[in-house]
Amino acid sequence: MIYLIWKSLIKAVFAHGNQQLCVGMCLLAVAASAVLVPAARCDFADDFNRSDGPVDNGWSSWWNNEQPSPGHIRIENNELRTEGSLGKAGGVFRQLPVTFPLQCSFDFRTASTQDECHSPPHFHNDGGWWIIFNCDSSGTPAPAYGLAALEFYQVAGSRNIVQKYLTPSGWVIVERPGALEPITDWVDFSSVFSYIDIFVNQDFSATVTITHPSLPEPITVSFPAAVNPVSSPPGDQLMLCNTNCTSGPHYFDNFTLIEVPVATPTPAPVPISSPAGMAVLLFVFSLVLAGQLTLHK
Repeated sequence: MIYLIWKSLIKAVFAHGNQQLCVGMCLLAVAASAVLVPAARCDFADDFNRSDGPVDNGWSSWWNNEQPSPGHIRIENNELRTEGSLGKAGGVFRQLPVTFPLQCSFDFRTASTQDECHSPPHFHNDGGWWIIFNCDSSGTPAPAYGLAALEFYQVAGSRNIVQKYLTPSGWVIVERPGALEPITDWVDFSSVFSYIDIFVNQDFSATVTITHPSLPEPITVSFPAAVNPVSSPPGDQLMLCNTNCTSGPHYFDNFTLIEVPVATPTPAPVPISSPAGMAVLLFVFSLVLAGQLTLHK
């Protein structure tokens, strides 16, 4: 019944040239379609394919207590070369506030064959990666040591993958798969690039997939939704760095970050029996009685 009424109204509008009502209906259509227009996206990529030397391209660098540190963090052979330092690591950061969901990926490899500094001898390789989203810029010696909305990191490759997020009462750390280390059938990072892919939802539930060249299948772990994360990010910095005590060096390449647009759900139809639905019908019939529209079968 409602479908037939609206069909008749539309036919009447075009048949009788009622310009005011036609414009009004068009505006309604535009407003409805605008609901599904995604918010602005923040897409960024850097393949580090440039001359050897400072990282540039909007990145700042740090190593140990040095900021910037072009001697330890630099472009080398079209890759981002980083060095670690005892308790301080090293890497790059830039102003790049993000919203979620997002997908982020990069290649990582390490020249390190030394033991990880917080493990027993001959237990883990020192090579590891670390990425931080919406980080405060006031951290010392770098934003990595301040507050941040969300972080992921993995030391060695045979250790658990870690998610770290901020709540009003402090940090929450989640390890996946939460297995005894070194994890059976996992491998440490090597001098050949592995591919890291991270997908984060709005609620900080996430999937991390790592493709090692020496394994027949990718490693995939999932993280649950965050519990009571901070409502506003503490900063606007993005960080990409190693999480190592030894110098390495540790290399990154082909960094990409893509925010995934989220459309606002279309409002549910108003039931005709509801007060709002009856108000619409009364308005339509008042137009008919006023002679502004002529209904046709």
